[in-house]
Amino acid sequence: LSSVPKLRTKELKALPENLRHPAGYLIERQMSAFTESLRVARTSIVYGQAHGKNQIVAVTSALPNEGKTTVSLCLARASALSQQRVLIIDCDLRRRSLKEVLGFEPEIGLLQ
Repeated sequence: LSSVPKLRTKELKALPENLRHPAGYLIERQMSAFTESLRVARTSIVYGQAHGKNQIVAVTSALPNEGKTTVSLCLARASALSQQRVLIIDCDLRRRSLKEVLGFEPEIGLLQ
């Protein structure tokens, strides 16, 4: 769908402290190759089928640390920036990493 360039630590350190993650980079550097690659991926996912728009996207992998949280959050942010309504659900019951990236603790979890 798209080739997403890897962000260097130097690029993230140039951002304000609360945005030093790939989803923050996407907001701050909207004309970057990183952001454009995620917009292309989002467009390919949304309009990729001949029978209308896709409404549900699952991001998964076989191993930890392959970028599921990063891709999920960045795709959600790219969709929101394109005026789409977005709901992102972290379904990892053992290692909820979305809360760490966004910096908040949800009151209830997936099991509740």
